[in-house]
Amino acid sequence: MTLRPDFLILGQGLLGSLLALELQALGASVAIAEFAPRRCSSLVSAGMMDPISGQRFALSWRYEKTTADALSVYQNLSSLIGHPLITPRTIYRLFRDTIDSDTFHKKNTSGTLAPYITTLFNDSPHPDVAAPYGGVSIQGGYHIDVGQLIHSLRQHFIESNQLLLNPEPSFLENLPVKATIHCTGAYAHLSHHFSWLPFRNSRGETIIFDAPDFHTDAILNNGNWISPMKSGGYRAGATYAWDDLFHPPTETGYRAILAHIQSIIPGIKTQVTRTESGTRSIMPDSRPVIGQHPIHSTHWVASGLGSKGTQIAPFIASQLSKSIINNTPIDDEISINRFLKKYLTHA
Repeated sequence: MTLRPDFLILGQGLLGSLLALELQALGASVAIAEFAPRRCSSLVSAGMMDPISGQRFALSWRYEKTTADALSVYQNLSSLIGHPLITPRTIYRLFRDTIDSDTFHKKNTSGTLAPYITTLFNDSPHPDVAAPYGGVSIQGGYHIDVGQLIHSLRQHFIESNQLLLNPEPSFLENLPVKATIHCTGAYAHLSHHFSWLPFRNSRGETIIFDAPDFHTDAILNNGNWISPMKSGGYRAGATYAWDDLFHPPTETGYRAILAHIQSIIPGIKTQVTRTESGTRSIMPDSRPVIGQHPIHSTHWVASGLGSKGTQIAPFIASQLSKSIINNTPIDDEISINRFLKKYLTHA
């Protein structure tokens, strides 16, 4: 490791990894501290980028800009690691009931969803998929092989002598750096520097399964989802739990996801190969939080990406690196400054 790196990044998840690369591109030297085992949401991420999401059929935040940034970054990284990371995916959004259908039709009258809607169907788009209330086919979705990317970049950082695995806290505290950047996701709320931020973290569980008699290249979503994996098989999820945030997979979560799978592909025989659990970092306004501590200026945070980390992490990494190196203002919608009243109350 560089004896005196310019910056220390805490967390080698997706955002921490991309931020390290961005800072290096701006001429800085970087060390990364990773703490294992850690229930990092990046490693259990479905890797989905979808333009329309949620029960209210909302257009994802700044989808065109953040997706363009993400595709450019992931394409370049595909070349760096020698592994294709991007797979375009059609998304079949299956209406759960008449209320779900009515919600979509009301939302669709505004025209904001039109660029992404290719087909409105009354019958299922796939013979093995249940769609009793119809649904819509959405274009502009992607699957990113996040797990492969993080593992490849970890090897890259190890070979570059930049990665510190499970370092002693005292060592990190005494490391002479210009700034420490907290990219620890939901774990950021455990830091005494940023515990005052109003995190609403949630734990999510997913299941990896095989289904030899079923095949689709599309992402299936009826509020819960099934996504094809690049390596074969499918990932399904995800649950939301607001307590026991760093708990391993549970029997309750496992049974809930199995029920979700059967609601989408009823009667299909499945073989579960793995269960996973990770904790999402979420802010009350569902926007990321990035910026400099209001008092301790050598500490920065980048967190709160929720379930949209794959889509917005490249944008966030670019914003934050330019702010740190060039003092470029951070976008008001994601700046830590919007929570300064919380800090003053906490202090």
